Amino acid sequence: MTSNDESGVNQGVELAINEVLESETKAQQRVAECEMEAEVRIVKAHQAAQRIARRTDKRITRIHLRFQTVTKDLERWLKTADKYPAEFHMQQAMQDEVVSRVVTGLADQLTHLEQQDE
Repeated sequence: MTSNDESGVNQGVELAINEVLESETKAQQRVAECEMEAEVRIVKAHQAAQRIARRTDKRITRIHLRFQTVTKDLERWLKTADKYPAEFHMQQAMQDEVVSRVVTGLADQLTHLEQQDE
């Protein structure tokens, strides 16, 4: 093998090594870009989860407040019924109807609150 041939081989090897190193550098850069992109997505996912949690907490609070109001109204009505038994005592069927209406009304109001949030 002549020195010219050896020089050509050395240049070919050097060129191949440089290409490998360049590809490795590009791959490392791409990995770093992907890691950064993943971190951004993770931050956005955490922010979305926090927004959902806050919205859920608000909805739960409104439902609790509405339930407390309805419960107080029912309690007040029951106390009044005890003071005036002759006027407010109903037959069992009528009492069941009142309870059914209160529960249905509460369910409708809670459903309405949930639909407003959406």
